[in-house]
Amino acid sequence: MKKYTFLADYKGGTYISQYSADNLKEALFLWGSNLALEYFKEKREKEGFGTN
Repeated sequence: MKKYTFLADYKGGTYISQYSADNLKEALFLWGSNLALEYFKEKREKEGFGTN
């Protein structure tokens, strides 16, 4: 397995995550599955996305 590191700059903070996976696609899935989506939901609702 390889180790993949993800960096995200969001709302003034820098977030770093590492995942072990066989390939990048698997690592991206793991990273996305562990995102705290409640932080993104608030912004989407304010901008009118997904309110149709």
